[in-house]
Amino acid sequence: MKKSYLTILLFTSLFTSATFAQDMQIKDVATAAEAKLKAHEDSTKRWDIGGSLALNFGQTYLKSWASGGQNAISIAFTGLVRANYRKGRAAWDNNLVLGLGGIALFPQEKYKDNLNKFPFRKNVDNLQLTSIGSYELDKHGKWFASGLLDFRSQLLAGHGEYAHADTVLNSDGSIDEINTNANRINKRTTVSQFAAPAYLTVSAGITYKPVSWVQFYVSPVAGKFTFVNPAANVYDAKTGGKGAMAYGLKTPTTVYRAEFGWYLRANLEKEVFKNIIVKTQVELFGNYLDNVHVDNIAATTDAVDGTVYYDPATRDQNTIGTDASGATIYTYDNRTNVDVNWQTWITLKINKYLQASLEWQMLYDYDISVPKYQNDGITTYSSRGIQFRQGLSLGVGYTF
Repeated sequence: MKKSYLTILLFTSLFTSATFAQDMQIKDVATAAEAKLKAHEDSTKRWDIGGSLALNFGQTYLKSWASGGQNAISIAFTGLVRANYRKGRAAWDNNLVLGLGGIALFPQEKYKDNLNKFPFRKNVDNLQLTSIGSYELDKHGKWFASGLLDFRSQLLAGHGEYAHADTVLNSDGSIDEINTNANRINKRTTVSQFAAPAYLTVSAGITYKPVSWVQFYVSPVAGKFTFVNPAANVYDAKTGGKGAMAYGLKTPTTVYRAEFGWYLRANLEKEVFKNIIVKTQVELFGNYLDNVHVDNIAATTDAVDGTVYYDPATRDQNTIGTDASGATIYTYDNRTNVDVNWQTWITLKINKYLQASLEWQMLYDYDISVPKYQNDGITTYSSRGIQFRQGLSLGVGYTF
């Protein structure tokens, strides 16, 4: 009897082991087939497309508000899109940054201001398209030989000053810009437009991707081109002005300027916490050759009291004579200056269609003329310095 039990137990154990082994073999085959299928799907999925779109609104209404205030309507659109392609050892990364928005200001009790011809004013306008073509150099997909093309400009006209138009008597006796109301803002100065300025960077270098969400690109040979489209009319021939010189070009009507130097770009894009996405990119450019650059921002004379405002940097600059009007021509060594463009976006997804976002941008270019306020706190003079833009918004958004 004991032998019978022992035989039955042994037979049962052998049968169970054989069945278990067979099941494991079947699972292993299934797992291998699934992995092979996934690898095939990954190899055929060559495009990685994603990003976020957001439309934000703001509104303030005041009626009989004793402490004062301003009716306002604001709207802004932001788009961050990537389209990356990978096939074998070849890669093509594309990024689009788009931002456009403005604000309209009105007095209390009404949404039409008869004293202001231009109630709507732009406060965000950013267009940047970057394309990097690469070829993998190692077996781990971290080092690439790359070529980069980057275009940056804006979409709409930008205005640097809103003022009351003055009556102008022409030589033929005609009158321009008759100001029928001394308090009416009916004049503005156009300082920018699409392709005025526009920046184009072309370079060849090395891309390093330590992880999927971080990318570094370094180029020892980069060309940077600054364009100011003459059709944009950022230079008023009737009243004068800096025009293209405000963006580092030689004369007010110069069309483009070419620079040769080095270029560095760093990108990070990651969901750092659940539903919180951070994207930041930094660009640096240094000039190799521009050691005698004519300074068009050296000094500005106040038209009211005659005060001359100098940029402190001119104290260490050289002079190469005077121009046709007798003004001193300053120059500086531009090889010691580095152009900086740093942009950051932090997106918080509230649900599928609502999101909050925080963004900022810092620009520094020694050649660009930036406005600084004079002693009256209203009028400005040209100088140089850091440009900074920041925005916090809540609105309709979609992340894909």
